[in-house]
Amino acid sequence: MKIAIAAESDTPQAQVSHHGARAPYYLVFDENSQMLEAIGNPYANAERGAGPGAAQFLAQLGIQMVVAGDFGGRFIDELEAGGIKHVEANGIVSDIVAGILNA
Repeated sequence: MKIAIAAESDTPQAQVSHHGARAPYYLVFDENSQMLEAIGNPYANAERGAGPGAAQFLAQLGIQMVVAGDFGGRFIDELEAGGIKHVEANGIVSDIVAGILNA
């Protein structure tokens, strides 16, 4: 399973971003809590269409779950259409990943 965490910076010690589709970064983890990569979000500063664009971007990466502090309605709709789960959470990225995978 590939999990993308919307994050404020590119390290596991970053705060989870409150802006799911407009997060500065997505940190990608595997099912063993191993960080695979940090990816700058190409839709972070989009004037329009950030939700649909970010959802399609994540789907192309093979993401199966997205975690963020908050999700807009269009972002949720596009994630669900792509079969991607979404979870709202706040805190430090590494703590959130461990909690999700140990649940």
